Amino acid sequence: MAHPLTELRFDAGLSPEELGAEVSVSGRSIRRYEDGTRPKPQVAKAIADRFGVSPLELWPIKDDPPPVEVGRVRKKEAA
Repeated sequence: MAHPLTELRFDAGLSPEELGAEVSVSGRSIRRYEDGTRPKPQVAKAIADRFGVSPLELWPIKDDPPPVEVGRVRKKEAA
């Protein structure tokens, strides 16, 4: 299954280099983003704005595992 960015870019008839030029990054960066690397927030917003979507539609936040509760550690009493 192709990354949503890849599909949007293909539908727009853009190469990675052309899209990169529009949002001020390299074509190589665009290919990395299509492979799932999360871009910096300002780049993600520029790409998402270019296609009229939310950055979260292109790079959803994965559910982090639930936090582990750590109990208090008792100090040893002086003998």
